[in-house]
Formats: sequence, structure tokens, C-alpha cells
Amino acid sequence: MDYNNYNGNEQRYNFTVTRPAEAASLPPAPVRRKKRTFAVAAIILAGFVLAGTAGGLTGYFLADKGDPPSQSSQQSQPSVSPDPAPFQPVSTDASDDVADSLTPAQIYELCNSAVVAIDNYAAGGGFRGGSSTVLQGSGSGFFISEDGFIVTNHHVISGASKIEVIMHDGTKLTARLVGSDAEADIALLKVDGTGYDYLSFGSSAEARVGDPVVAIGNPLGELANTLTVGYISGLDRTVTVEDVKMVLMQTDAAVSPGNSGGPLIDGYGKVVGVINAKSTSTYAEGLGFAIPADTAAKVVADLTEHGFVRGRPYLGITAETVSESRANDEGLVPGVMVREVTGGSCAQKAGIVAGDIITELDGDKITDLNSLLASRDRHQAGDTVRVTVWREGREYVLTLTFDEQV
Repeated sequence: MDYNNYNGNEQRYNFTVTRPAEAASLPPAPVRRKKRTFAVAAIILAGFVLAGTAGGLTGYFLADKGDPPSQSSQQSQPSVSPDPAPFQPVSTDASDDVADSLTPAQIYELCNSAVVAIDNYAAGGGFRGGSSTVLQGSGSGFFISEDGFIVTNHHVISGASKIEVIMHDGTKLTARLVGSDAEADIALLKVDGTGYDYLSFGSSAEARVGDPVVAIGNPLGELANTLTVGYISGLDRTVTVEDVKMVLMQTDAAVSPGNSGGPLIDGYGKVVGVINAKSTSTYAEGLGFAIPADTAAKVVADLTEHGFVRGRPYLGITAETVSESRANDEGLVPGVMVREVTGGSCAQKAGIVAGDIITELDGDKITDLNSLLASRDRHQAGDTVRVTVWREGREYVLTLTFDEQV
């Protein structure tokens, strides 16, 4: 996606999209209405670039910028004990009985009790050798089952040693990490207990530009259970989030720091997206992005059953782009230079060694890390491809069978 807009004078404006920064603290819980027994939809919540005013914000920003990280780099997972219990989604909820579209007020009444605030605590130094935790960020999430499974963003809980969930009535619960996927930016949590109000995923494939949507979340870590209203502004937007390309849904519903991980809900009370990004440009307004529900639901199912997303291809290298200018200066060829090969990986088995420059993968010309990632991601784990590498002035064609990323 080319992040350039034009005004009437054909002047070009660049804008940057970011994963919303998360608010670092929460005030005492506000007075709330009595909990209802409905289980329905949720709302969008993402982040705004108010990190300078909210103080100590976490999360990450979505930007169309340089080369992506190396293949072997992995985002850290929260050091929270995983829950071994299998996820058993409840087959029905209150929204299944909704025949006509609802007003924002009706959606809020039905969905509010299923939306939660999430606090991310990191391990900190204690007094005289003791242990303690430090609040490093807050986000949003929502229940997807009556027995305590919660969906949020990976970046909301990344690096946490303790995860605390704050319900709509102020009740605080300690959550366990079931699984988290940095590439899809989805995490699945579990709290003890049962009888929770919950939301159901709808079909993002059936969503249309112009459909009304709402968001409920925890902006700034202070205004828990805030409702914002908007529309689906675009579908299948390819954007780059911290050097990872994602296909997201666009909305104009207002989002702020602390809203990451909250649900984007349609007029029938179904979750059609999970908010995770927003434009931060001074030239753009109302540009929020959400992970489509169809993507989120598949990731949640894989995290539940396997603890990771199945089928993702993995090369097992760290690498860097060799630009055309660098190639000319150093007597190389443009492409992607391998800096390190993981022992036992498919790259090592294929004969790739440090110093090789990958110039082609399965017929795709490789000019930089982005093109290598794009070519890799068109395949599944187990696919066999031909890789052309440049080594000491000669070209070699190797056969590689992708590993599965775990």
C-alpha cells in the first residue's frame, strides 16, 4: 500500500500508521451499570499517537518503513505459564438471536460486560533483593467464551511477567497466556471461572465498506468501557506494521492509546475485527485498522489447539538487503545476503551458507528482504522450492523444503 495522499494541488502527503501505544496506568474503576447476562459483540479500540501525553506508553507503531527484521528474529513471548486446558467455544450467544441491526446504544448494552481492560506487568527489582512487578502498559480485550478465554493483541501482552484483566465492574483477575502470535498480532488468554459474558466472531469476508461499526475499550488506560462509533472505511488494506506486512480492515471509528486488542463490532453484535493500528500523521484523520475476524478466528483456533499458528513457512536464516548501490561498490549482486544459518534448519539442509546472496526464490526475483518475505509467505510449510544464490562470483540453484515456524 502506498501511503501517499494528494490534495487539489497534487501536493504529496506522507502518513505513518502505527500500532497504538498503550496507556501505562489505570485509575480506580469508574461507576458502571449492573452486569447484564447478554453475550454479544464488542467494539474497536486501537491506539493514537498520544504517547507523549499519556506517559510511559507501550505497544507498537505501524509504519511503512525500511527492511523487515531477519527471518530468525522472534518477538518475545510473555513469561506467563500457559494454560493446558483446551478451548471449547460456546456455540451460541445472545447475538445469534438478533434479527435486525442494533443501535450503538443497544450494542453497548449487550457488549459492554464482555470487554475488558488488560494490564501488562514486567518483572522489576524488589527492595533488598525481593521481587516485584512494574506496570509497563495497558490495553483492551474481550471474552470469546463463557469459561474465560480472552482475545487481545500480541503487542499488548508482549514481555509480560504478569497479566491482569480488569472487568467492566472493576473486578481484577490474573490471566494465563494460552498462546500468542507476533506476526498476526493476536494473543489468547485464560482466566479462571465460568459464566462470563462473551462475544462471537462474525464474518469479515461478508463485511462491506459503509457498514456501521462500534468500538469499546480502554483509551489512555483511564476511560475504561468507552464507546466510539464509525464505519468500515476499507477492506483488504495491505499495510506494514513494524516491518511486518499485514492485510487489515480500515475504519474511521475513533481509537486511542489503550484500545489495542479491543473488538470491532458490526450492527448485529458480532466481532468483525480486532483493532491494532492507526495512522499517526498530522495530515490524516480517522484512519484506524483492525485484524479481520476471519484471520483472528483462525489464529485463535491454532493457538488453542497447537500453541502456535500452523503451516507458516520458516527459512532459518538471519539476513540483510544488498542494495544495487552497495552491490556495485563491493562487487556483489543485489539481493538478500545471508548472515547466519540456523543449525538443522531447511536452509542449512538445502546447502545455504553465510555469505550467500539470495537472488531468486521459486521464480520470484529477490531484491530485498521485503521481496524475500513476500515470496516466502506465498508458500506453506512443507512446500519445496528452488532457490538461486550468488556465491563468490557464481550462481547456484538449490532445492529447499520449508520448515514450519513454531
